[in-house]
Amino acid sequence: MADIFGTDYFCRAWVITRRDGVQLGFTDHDNALVVGGVVCDPATGFLASQWAEVSGLTVSDMSAAGVIAGDVLNEKDIESGFYDLAFVDFYGVDWQTGEAQIIAKTQIHEINRDNNGIEFDLRGLSAKAASERAAIFSRRCGLDYGGARDPENGRGCGIDLTQAEFHFAGPVETVRGVRQFTVAAASFAAGWFNNGLITWTSGANIGVDRRVRASALENGGQLFTFDRGMPNPVQVGDEMKVVGGCDGSFTSCKIRENARRFGGTFAPVEDVATKYKIEGVS
Repeated sequence: MADIFGTDYFCRAWVITRRDGVQLGFTDHDNALVVGGVVCDPATGFLASQWAEVSGLTVSDMSAAGVIAGDVLNEKDIESGFYDLAFVDFYGVDWQTGEAQIIAKTQIHEINRDNNGIEFDLRGLSAKAASERAAIFSRRCGLDYGGARDPENGRGCGIDLTQAEFHFAGPVETVRGVRQFTVAAASFAAGWFNNGLITWTSGANIGVDRRVRASALENGGQLFTFDRGMPNPVQVGDEMKVVGGCDGSFTSCKIRENARRFGGTFAPVEDVATKYKIEGVS
């Protein structure tokens, strides 16, 4: 491979792969470039502010900022969560030959917005592997709810969320506000969908997902409450699917008949070290 970084025709490009699979490309070159099959557009006002001039994975954090430009980076897609934890690949490109070399692979971890545009805070994918690790003891389970039981890291609790008792799909019955609506899911216990994930399958919010803050039984249905509203108004009849969540407690594991896989510890409460027995008191 030629030394791209030493050529007189060196430029940079970056490709965002959103959560919905859409890929967007940008470049600091004057003309559009094709990198990895993605057209990288120069006319966006979107520029990377820091670069790590090394090949392969990098631990270095970076940022990328720019103006929200029409259909390229629009506010509605950001509100829909399509850029949450999206992947961003940075390339060095020889714009004369079109040869490209990966510089860094990163992921969006925070999105900041103001009157001047937006800024993505990026974290290198190898940062987690390079960081110091320590054992964490918690009364809450630290396993991934519904994740597979991986023999190498064991991060999943093994529950199959595709089973009927763990998910529901159906239309909106009533709309109570921008952050509340009901569905006909009365067969599920109150709180069953707390911390669960809802995904819209029809309507103006199709493809958007949100975490359920609370679920409660109400008038023969289930009332869902969210921390923030959907990017578009929810309408009666909009179809959605929701997967139940878990608060990580041992009680929740028992209810789900998964106590043998509980990933927390039975640690004593905070004041146990200060307690002592008083003589004469049984």
